[in-house]
Amino acid sequence: DADPAEGRTVIARGRQEAEAALLRATAGVYRILGGDRFLEIGPALAHKGKTIAYLLEQWPWPGALPIYLGDDDKDEEAFMAIRAAGGVPLVVAASPRPSAAACRLPSPQAARQWLAQFLATT
Repeated sequence: DADPAEGRTVIARGRQEAEAALLRATAGVYRILGGDRFLEIGPALAHKGKTIAYLLEQWPWPGALPIYLGDDDKDEEAFMAIRAAGGVPLVVAASPRPSAAACRLPSPQAARQWLAQFLATT
């Protein structure tokens, strides 16, 4: 019988080796974006937080309140940028999780409802 703990150790070691090989081979062109049970890579220049900061810098809108809704761990980069700009980052997630978002909406339906109410009161 296979030992599940040993299997997890082998998988973790293999993942570390794959990540190191990827970083050596791509020389900063790609970055590892993480994932609990998968390995996701993307262009090093693709960064939601840097994109948000760039957009807010290039097209300032005095008096505007930046709002960002996201449902992915990669949205955390954007949440931090929105927070730094004095905006409101909202995570859409069924279960609570650590996040830089100001609050959590439990579903896409709840996000639509929140947005409709927000727009109706502004």
